[in-house]
Amino acid sequence: MALLAVVLLWWLPAQRGLDQPQDTWLRLLAYLPVAALLLVGGWYWHRKLHQLRDGRPMESAMRVLDVLDRVLLRTLLVCSALIVAAWVVWAGTTTDRVWATGFVLFSWAEFVNYFRVQLMHDTRSDLKRLVATRRLRASWLAADLAEYRQVRRQAR
Repeated sequence: MALLAVVLLWWLPAQRGLDQPQDTWLRLLAYLPVAALLLVGGWYWHRKLHQLRDGRPMESAMRVLDVLDRVLLRTLLVCSALIVAAWVVWAGTTTDRVWATGFVLFSWAEFVNYFRVQLMHDTRSDLKRLVATRRLRASWLAADLAEYRQVRRQAR
């Protein structure tokens, strides 16, 4: 992830002969949701591995992930609005807007893949199930969150 930040925020502009402060906000805006989602995904799978291997409860993690679901959704909505505004209002470099738009779109795909439906089908069993049912299934995190929310509602 640090390498991605170096490439996006320093190396690419240097290759184009730009001063670093120019348009850094747009590249940073695009990078932050990607980095946050990759960290959240890695943390979730780390916790899930411990749950499966050691039987450790995930309740504390689910509480945090429940909040992150809403926070990341709002963050992506704000980032998307700023990217649209950059295209409509701003007359800066097109390359930065294209990169930023691509990263925000990638962030949306990652958000949906983690918190809503499984978009990535990289195993034979996933592909067989997709072909057989012809529909996307809830992601593992979405299923865990749904279960957590159901238990929390029943406890009230």
